[in-house]
Amino acid sequence: MCRDLNRAGHSRAPLSSVACGMLALAVSGLFPMANAGDAVGWRSDGKGEFKALDAPTHWSRESGIAWKTKLPASSLSSPIVAGERAFVMVEPDRLLCFRLSDGELLWDRPHEYEVAFGPEKAKEIKRQHAESKQVHQEIGELEKQLKTAQDADPNSADVSALRDKIKKLQQHDEELTAIPPPQAEATGNTASTPVCDSENVYAVLGNGMVSSHRLDGKRNWIRFIGQSMSRHSASPLIAGKLLIVHLKQLTALDLQTGEIVWKTDTPPRNGTPVAATVGEQSVIVTPAGAIVRSADGKVLAKDLFDLGYCSPIVEAGVIYAAERGRLVAIKLLPGDDKETIRTEVLWQTRGPQDDRLASPVVHGGLLFSATGSGILDVVDIATGKVIKRKRLELGEGRVDASLSVANDHLYIQSTNGTTVILEPTADCPEIARNTAEGSSSSPFFVADRILFRTPTHMICIVEKGSAK
Repeated sequence: MCRDLNRAGHSRAPLSSVACGMLALAVSGLFPMANAGDAVGWRSDGKGEFKALDAPTHWSRESGIAWKTKLPASSLSSPIVAGERAFVMVEPDRLLCFRLSDGELLWDRPHEYEVAFGPEKAKEIKRQHAESKQVHQEIGELEKQLKTAQDADPNSADVSALRDKIKKLQQHDEELTAIPPPQAEATGNTASTPVCDSENVYAVLGNGMVSSHRLDGKRNWIRFIGQSMSRHSASPLIAGKLLIVHLKQLTALDLQTGEIVWKTDTPPRNGTPVAATVGEQSVIVTPAGAIVRSADGKVLAKDLFDLGYCSPIVEAGVIYAAERGRLVAIKLLPGDDKETIRTEVLWQTRGPQDDRLASPVVHGGLLFSATGSGILDVVDIATGKVIKRKRLELGEGRVDASLSVANDHLYIQSTNGTTVILEPTADCPEIARNTAEGSSSSPFFVADRILFRTPTHMICIVEKGSAK
């Protein structure tokens, strides 16, 4: 089944409200809330291991497709599934909810300034953004003049005057963009994957907007929290009664109200922080190697590692981080009192000098990690020894999407549409190789289905030959 969404995001093949209700009841039994009682977000719980015992292993562009829905815009965000609903973001500011059984759009919620601030404030924000563009043009012209003046005489009065003008314009631009425009380049404004609990779904945007909606689409709250780093893509996570978002600062929000509980100055990265427990303390582990206490935002450790793009994972009290040129395992231990923790480096292993956009996965005592160019490392987590290193032969494709384990299979997806399926053992024999649409977003596995988000479509995959 292939359906299309119009510019407003509405499906061209709506069902009656009665039919929708009956189908929703039926589907809820087929697809129970993933990890019932737990939050479901990027890579399910951030680790990339899915409880999808019947995940498909064979499909193609033409077969094994349960449904395929054309999206109104692109995004780097990944889909998530909660019960009978699938959620995904689209540029520049929309959260979409689909029915998992057939890809029907259930609702579409924008995050425009008018929604958060009202029409008058939104009008003023947009006026400031328009003025900011003019200021950028002025700065560009002055920088050209500055270069010419410096080449002629770097110590001249003209050089000093031009620098002062540029500095004042930059300060004015900061005032004009205190509430920033949607990020439009590189990762875009919607690269973060939503996170969902049993009642609500939460979204974070690159311009600092954060929202909470009920699963039926009713908005609970929407707020501007603060500016983010450029190329923002860190997804939110739920820690107890807190929503953790990493913009320029690591920030904890009250789940019910969206009010800020605490903020901590710890460096943001493109990767997503993960939750862990050390003794009796709940902590957040950031991709920049900081350990932050969930209760109050206190930094308990920092600079343990530095991941440029991917995320760490925590398994059985050990952090595994795969950075460029190095893989490291760090044990988290309670401190001498309840206010501190200790860290112990268990091992460090040299890895390829290549960027790792894909986050790793741990399964069966092994750490699986892949570089962007498709070099797979298999590491014994007990010793740090590299058991296997091999190239996946992906052609022109890159490995941007994070690694996944489902149905006791390791899935590695390429931007050229190739998904390599391996046995997650020391030798990693190849089980299957499937080709469909390419994507940089990570897949989501539930029951007997895989949900892929491509730049143009949401695609639900089932085992080849079983699609209706």
